[in-house]
Amino acid sequence: MTGFILKDLLTLRRYMKLIALAIVVFAAMTWYLDNAAVVTAMIAVQFAMLPVTTFSYDHLAKWELFAQTLPVSRREIVASKYVLSIAFIALGTIIGIGLALVVGLLKDEPADPRDLALMGGFIVAASLFFHSVMIPLIYKFGVEKSRFMLLAVAGAAALIAALMNLPAPDWLMKASPFAMLGAALAGAAALMAVSFFISGAIYEARDL
Repeated sequence: MTGFILKDLLTLRRYMKLIALAIVVFAAMTWYLDNAAVVTAMIAVQFAMLPVTTFSYDHLAKWELFAQTLPVSRREIVASKYVLSIAFIALGTIIGIGLALVVGLLKDEPADPRDLALMGGFIVAASLFFHSVMIPLIYKFGVEKSRFMLLAVAGAAALIAALMNLPAPDWLMKASPFAMLGAALAGAAALMAVSFFISGAIYEARDL
């Protein structure tokens, strides 16, 4: 499995200069916008999307056909994608929070560590949820169709939420932010585990 992860990292190395440039741009945005949460989330999203890109390259290079000749199971191939996704989610979140801390110190406006911890935790939970939905869709329908399907579902959910315009329940308003974060992370981790088994079953059943 380590070899598959290394293969994806080597594939993504061409993006590193673009990512570095994006971080510089986001740092400038953090400096002038005084909104570390938005910029941190944008950096995390950039890193979270990189593992999805590897599926496109695998398809173009017909990597899946070659992988079948190797002495590894299909479930190990799937596991490597999940490990890579979790690693990039963590890396993007750490870089985003670190950037917010550095900019805050340079401006003599240090960010609240509690707020940064909450922000980073919810970004991780949201990113895990995204990959939990996206990866099984990719294995089932391919990268391009999956992107459109996910956008359609997200758009429909946003539209329904806007039309309903329901106020948050009292118990949610009174809940501790860290309790909510713990629940969000636990739910995202559970969903990620379920997603892995679904992706594994889909991939093992595919006729390549």
